[in-house]
Amino acid sequence: MADFQGQLNELPPGIRYSLPSWFEDELRNANLCSEEHLTWMRNPAPISMRVVGKRPVGEMLAVLEKYSPKTDTRFPGALIFPSASPPYESPEFSRGEIQPQDLASQAIVDILQPEKAQRLLEVGAGLGVKTRQILERLPETATAVAVDLSSSRLKLLKRSTEDRRLQVREMDALEPMDFDEACFDAILLDAPCSGLGTVRRHPEILWWRKPVDIENNVETQKAMLENVSRHLSVGGVMVYAVCSLLLDEGRKVVEAFVDRNQNFAVLPVSSKLDSAEPPFFVSSPLSHNADYFFAALITRKE
Repeated sequence: MADFQGQLNELPPGIRYSLPSWFEDELRNANLCSEEHLTWMRNPAPISMRVVGKRPVGEMLAVLEKYSPKTDTRFPGALIFPSASPPYESPEFSRGEIQPQDLASQAIVDILQPEKAQRLLEVGAGLGVKTRQILERLPETATAVAVDLSSSRLKLLKRSTEDRRLQVREMDALEPMDFDEACFDAILLDAPCSGLGTVRRHPEILWWRKPVDIENNVETQKAMLENVSRHLSVGGVMVYAVCSLLLDEGRKVVEAFVDRNQNFAVLPVSSKLDSAEPPFFVSSPLSHNADYFFAALITRKE
């Protein structure tokens, strides 16, 4: 048995961990091919949720006790459940009082700091997971616009909140957007991506995605960033975020954008989760027991 284990350990990581060869190459490019990272990548992820609404977290802990939840002092509204004990059958989940949201996803809104905004745009709002988090911190005098290409998702978003500060718009962010130039002082671009940052939750995604998918994503991400940035005011901030560990979908997209547009600059992020790659935000299972996320904070200088 010992000899067999030794022979197994000598095999390339892609074989030992059942990784497509192109993905193994991407891990090496991102310095994520260590045994520690690969082991964590294959461990089941905990189930992170956020309490939505007015019920105190302490009350939720008691109500959901049989699911063995824990809290995280960095995220007051977060509840973390063991991977083997999801609360999906609880009445609280059915009523939408708790919603799945990884800690790294919650950190994205921290980077945006919506409490400082007066006119905020969220592109790629989807079902409104981050939208509701934003509204909890948005000033009462502020307004927000949530944009998505999917009408069905936006309908569900409208049902989940009746906040008077929020306007929901079906819109393609690859096309000219029906907003004035430089009219938002805060923008969240939750860009479409490979989703490979969620590999612990969806290991099958490794075999769904192909290199050509990544190439197409990158072209879309670059075009969206160019288009959306036109509506950021001077001195405003924009967060570009993807749930991906690939350099091509994260750092390289932002660096190329700033190189092309000298009136924009990258700012250091401020987050409750320490980043291993400042000035950008980069999370990982090994460092944070969270999904792989990338985020950049961009400002318009003139």
